[in-house]
Amino acid sequence: MKIFNALYNLKSEYNGEYLLLADFHGAFNLSLAHYIKENDNSKYIIIAGDLLNGNEWSNNIKINQLKEFLKIISSNKKIIVSLGNHDLWHLDSNGIKNFYSLSKIDNVFPIYNESLILDNNRFTSFVPSQKLYSYKKQDDKETIDSLINEYHKHFSNFSYSKSIIEHLVSHNPMHFSHNEVRKEISSNHDIIYTGHFHDGWIPTKHLQNKYDEYLDKGIPEVIKKKLSNSKDNSLIKEPRRNLSRGSIYIYEDGYILILPNNEIYYYNKQENHYSLKDSNYLEGRLNNEKVPPVIISGAVNTFMNLKLFYPYITNVSLTNEYSLSNKIKVIKKH
Repeated sequence: MKIFNALYNLKSEYNGEYLLLADFHGAFNLSLAHYIKENDNSKYIIIAGDLLNGNEWSNNIKINQLKEFLKIISSNKKIIVSLGNHDLWHLDSNGIKNFYSLSKIDNVFPIYNESLILDNNRFTSFVPSQKLYSYKKQDDKETIDSLINEYHKHFSNFSYSKSIIEHLVSHNPMHFSHNEVRKEISSNHDIIYTGHFHDGWIPTKHLQNKYDEYLDKGIPEVIKKKLSNSKDNSLIKEPRRNLSRGSIYIYEDGYILILPNNEIYYYNKQENHYSLKDSNYLEGRLNNEKVPPVIISGAVNTFMNLKLFYPYITNVSLTNEYSLSNKIKVIKKH
């Protein structure tokens, strides 16, 4: 199996091959679209779900807004679009038809529990049913078994290829935190793209309040102003955005988190505890265990009552070089 470690960058002008977006929730910022078109040099854009809310997939106004956004960013890139749990709400046959109508836009490829080969890449969309997004049941056997069964239902004939890069586009990173799921699903893929986490939320008490100043740089001034003028602006001073972008490596005994500022934490499952590590620790683990990274993107939407959403941008670059000096780069072992 090929081993990948992902380099991600906070600035969209970084020259990475892949750009990850997620969690628009029906708010499509055309200024962001033009910025990506004019400044980003990625070859592929991966949208990891929650484009629309519920029955908006049958709302012609929302569909047209989405298509306008995609037309701008697809003019010089290939766009892979998958679905999330919010997309699944009230997704009837008309909504599914509208989802697949996105393929009429040049360079846009909607995939829903299916695979697509582009160049030297295979993008596989895994969209579990909405019932599997209950955080009260993320660790129980019923959820784990259901995830595995749903995956095999859609991809029973999947055959891992060493000659291409195997990308899995899903939505919830926590779906890949269990050993059973990792063995049955993650091992089929080199890298996993997710979204789902908003404002840096992650279900653990240890890192929720860690402030990461880098993430604020991606928020347009017009949104900052609107947030500042909100009646409830208390979270602006102490935002919870530490993991809205980042990378997770899953292991038998726990997982390693790489935050957007490249700090590395190890989470011990048995002790339910995080500890700060250095790149030598990560390098040692990567040398010994074959685990694909789970890449996370998210959205700024702390103020839900403002209906204000802004997707974070995550750049991912794949290379054969092994380097953990300043940036986390991709590792490929044959």
